[in-house]
Amino acid sequence: MSAVVERELVTFKSSVLLIGHPNPEKVAFGADFAPTVSEAAEKLRQTRYPVIVSALDTIPTRARSEFFAIMSKLDPDAQHVIVSASQDPRAIQELFGKIRIARLIADFDDPRFDESVQKALEDYMAIKQNQILLQLIREQNQQLTALSGQLEERVEKRQKNLVRAHRRLEMATRKFEALQRALVAVHRSTTVAEMERLVNDALLLALKLSWTRIIFAAQSQLEMLIEKERNNFTILGIPMLREAQKIGHIYFARKASKPFDKDETDFLLQISEAISLAVGRLTALQLSEEIKKQWEATFNAVTAPVSLMTSEYEIIRVNTSYAEKTGRKAASLVGKKCYEALFGRAQPCEGCKLGFKFRIHQKGQAQNNLTIFDVSSQQISFEKDFFTYVNIYRDVSEQLKLERQIVESAKMAELGTIGSSIAHELNNPIGGIITFLQLMKMDMKGDEAYAQDISEMEAAAQRCREIIHNLLSFTRKSETEANEQVDLRDVVRKAVQILELQSRSMGVKLELGLPDTPAIVRGNINLLSHALMNLLQTSIDGVLKIMREDVSYSGVIKVRLSSGEKNFVIEISDNRPETRLDQTALPSVLGLRQTVAAQIISEAGGQLEISSEARASGSAKISLPRPVF
Repeated sequence: MSAVVERELVTFKSSVLLIGHPNPEKVAFGADFAPTVSEAAEKLRQTRYPVIVSALDTIPTRARSEFFAIMSKLDPDAQHVIVSASQDPRAIQELFGKIRIARLIADFDDPRFDESVQKALEDYMAIKQNQILLQLIREQNQQLTALSGQLEERVEKRQKNLVRAHRRLEMATRKFEALQRALVAVHRSTTVAEMERLVNDALLLALKLSWTRIIFAAQSQLEMLIEKERNNFTILGIPMLREAQKIGHIYFARKASKPFDKDETDFLLQISEAISLAVGRLTALQLSEEIKKQWEATFNAVTAPVSLMTSEYEIIRVNTSYAEKTGRKAASLVGKKCYEALFGRAQPCEGCKLGFKFRIHQKGQAQNNLTIFDVSSQQISFEKDFFTYVNIYRDVSEQLKLERQIVESAKMAELGTIGSSIAHELNNPIGGIITFLQLMKMDMKGDEAYAQDISEMEAAAQRCREIIHNLLSFTRKSETEANEQVDLRDVVRKAVQILELQSRSMGVKLELGLPDTPAIVRGNINLLSHALMNLLQTSIDGVLKIMREDVSYSGVIKVRLSSGEKNFVIEISDNRPETRLDQTALPSVLGLRQTVAAQIISEAGGQLEISSEARASGSAKISLPRPVF
């Protein structure tokens, strides 16, 4: 059997012979090659080639005439394509009388090379066909007299067959073009409606379609509308399948007078298979897009900043809250380091532990501005040896601040309860002491040696009673005092009397500067005293810290009440050195006390100004408006 195959391979020849082609491997169509004239002559003796392509410049000048004469003798109808870079007119003119020159080109790389060979082959086939026809005509002419009738019948029959074949060829060409256009339309479509329109336009010329509809199984109402149109159109319904399950129908319709034949039905079946696959692709694409949108909406709906990053801290994706926190667009953050984008750092944050929960303390540009984040980091693995981390940043600065305020408020409330209890316990014995001292003075004549001592004892007891009264009034909450007229001198005295015992025991001197005339404002004396006490306590704490470090330092706090044109001003200042102001500040407690004091003063219609640099204006300045009576 191998010998037979080998013999068949040897005898099989191409229709084209290329003589002197420099790069045979570049030829896309089937052809035989002859590098030299001698090899070409040998091949021509064995096989007749309808088309011979000759590189004229590679054939010696002496051998050209003889070589082309031999080729003309062997097959005078062979079509020759001459390749000549020089295109010598004399050399080419000598060839015209010997061979049939179909085309003259400059080189084998000419873009018209393949077209020239194809055209030459068609010309050769036309010549042979003409020769056969001429031969047939000669034979028929010889029998024309006897067989004229038969010849006419055969010619007529052949003419009909040619017309029928031509029609079939045209129909096949139209179907092929329509199939090509339909497949392109199917793959270009991004929606089902667009696919219906493009497919119908692609098949319009070939099948004269009126409309095309893709109906899914769940669209039963549309199915009913299609059935109603059967009186007006010829409708072909083809099941739309996905994985052997019917998911709907594809309907093709045209005029009722033109039913679909078997060939057209088979053709539309092929189109329907491609449509079914494309509809499945579109459905999966739409589903994935919907899932993506839902995921993005959920991801961006998280109020806390969220980021996806690699183990090298490179951001893969962030949500809207994260982008708003950085003040930049989310797309511009992709690829950047998380610590650079969110905190403006050049290296990872202190305490950062990817895959675990940790806390970050970030200092702001303003003094004592500290932002605290609780970060929850979760490791996710999408690929082997490639880890992604999801970080959720929760700003707990305000929460911690509120917690500190609650603790401080609880302390103040507890302190008020304790002060109230102590005041009540001391009030009774102080009252008894004052009563007995007054009885003793009533029995005295006034010239006794101890009369002065009794008077001083009574004055001291009265002072203790006044302090206890102030402490009780401070711990009480009276709603009737909210909008009463208050003398700021009483407010200052009340706050100083409560803190005077503490400051005096610590060695801190409180100096008062009060005007002789009343300073009447509207407000709550207890709340205003509380605000002033907070500011005084802040100054006392700062002074005490320096006194502990410097034994020679003696703390002095001055409280001055002055009257302006439109308001009253209370100034609190101390003698701390300016270089020690920032060092003696207590950020958490100081901020809380100032916040409470500012809130109370604001509710009274006033304004609080804090200054730790300009000593002329004091460390704290309270401005309260003069009421209009």
